[in-house]
Amino acid sequence: DSRGMPMEIAGKSSETDIKHGYHAASPPRGISAMERLGPLYSNFHTWAIRIKEAFDPNDVSNPLP
Repeated sequence: DSRGMPMEIAGKSSETDIKHGYHAASPPRGISAMERLGPLYSNFHTWAIRIKEAFDPNDVSNPLP
């Protein structure tokens, strides 16, 4: 069954990229992906959360998953 193969290859490729500090893709959107890849993007995940908390303390706009 080759239907899941593209996702499997993409996942393995991402893991290899993380190991080697390489990141050519756009910053991720989900919290778990942000936490894993954030350090490769100058820790943008911590800044994104701080900015959201400052401007949207009630988590009304684009709630975090």
